[in-house]
Amino acid sequence: MNLEDLSKLRNKTQSPGSYRSQRMNMNTTLLRVATFNYKPFQFFNETGNGAQVGGFYGNILNALGSSLKFEFDILDCGTWGERLPNGSWTGAFGAIHVKEADITLCPTNPSAEYLPFAVQSPGLHPTELIVLAGRLSRFENNAFAIITTFSLPVWLTLACGVVLFAFVTAFSYWVLMRPLKIVPFTKLAADYAFILVGNIWQQAIPPPSFNSIRILWMSWYLSVTLILMCTFAGQMKASMMFKPEKKRIDSIFNVYQKKKLKLYIPKDSIIERLLKNHAEPWGRSLYLRIMRQGTVGSAAKIFHTDILNEVVHSRTVIIASRTALARVADPYCSVMPAGEFYAARQVVYSFLGVIHLSRSTLNERTRGNILTRLTWLNEGGLLAKWDADVSGAWEGCLSRFYSEKHEALEVQDLEGAFYIWFILTAVAIVCLISEIIVLKALSVNKTKIGNIL
Repeated sequence: MNLEDLSKLRNKTQSPGSYRSQRMNMNTTLLRVATFNYKPFQFFNETGNGAQVGGFYGNILNALGSSLKFEFDILDCGTWGERLPNGSWTGAFGAIHVKEADITLCPTNPSAEYLPFAVQSPGLHPTELIVLAGRLSRFENNAFAIITTFSLPVWLTLACGVVLFAFVTAFSYWVLMRPLKIVPFTKLAADYAFILVGNIWQQAIPPPSFNSIRILWMSWYLSVTLILMCTFAGQMKASMMFKPEKKRIDSIFNVYQKKKLKLYIPKDSIIERLLKNHAEPWGRSLYLRIMRQGTVGSAAKIFHTDILNEVVHSRTVIIASRTALARVADPYCSVMPAGEFYAARQVVYSFLGVIHLSRSTLNERTRGNILTRLTWLNEGGLLAKWDADVSGAWEGCLSRFYSEKHEALEVQDLEGAFYIWFILTAVAIVCLISEIIVLKALSVNKTKIGNIL
């Protein structure tokens, strides 16, 4: 049964003046409050007349009740609500629209679409919508971090330098030794290439015989062996001691770029409307992904521990208010075995949260009294105090089992060295087999030639 059916049923079973008389009891006015559980802004364990509401908006209800002699009938509407194509509304605003509630109690962005049937309060508290992301480790474990100490262009330049320098050195030696015709040029070039590679890693070798080649050798030793490779050693040590941080998700556009990433958002919230009517194609595409994945739901759904576990494993992100995310993430951090939650640096949307008063069921005087009292609470600093009690500049949290061992040198950081050793050993074995085959072929040829002679 929807809200319109409930309204018709009440009209049939209750005279127009009976509810108004029911609202007045011992000079106390009963206000019907359309709300839902959304910690830490508002939360309750039961509904109905006299139900207690906690959180920021619970403090507001208590202040209004004590100063203006109000009692409250709490209605759990599930979500904020959205406008349907036929002009009706769902959720908390649906209750206001069909006169089933007098006031909404949920952090809502100011919008003109509610004004035909509701009066907007002044701004009560600042609200930031952020992306909550997570990861099991803050640092990269790259098996080839040793190699990536230098970028690919540096390694390519070094390889070209080895080839070119080996060619020049071998050519110089070959020209000087040409009268003797001792070693072929190709053999000289190959030998010098291997010598240069060994010299890169500061391998001790005898200096060349000729002064001209020694001068060339000194230039190589100074520029490459001494300067470049000492730089490499320092960079490698630094990269092992201070591991690079994994790439973060710092904006909603980063979420769009990760096509396999799920995005959970509160149903009927401002972020849903923003993405649905986004000015950029990527924003609307992200909304279609959310609809396709079915990741829109109530606060109880999107803040479930299973979803938080998905966030820590970097498979899911959540967009909601910073305050609400802090309230659900901090307790989970205290029990999860590893990882962290973090807030994206770029805020998705920010606004001053307001509540709405029904134009139909509340007279102008009652609305004026409520708005005046809210203004007084704001000017007196109580709203700021209550907001500070539940919010704050939350940036994330770490598992309580986190320690500095995440930054220490681990076996995974040395995997690259084993891989390099394995690859070079495999290449050496292939070369060994090739050389054995060549030597056997040469020995066979020599035997045949000897037999012929």
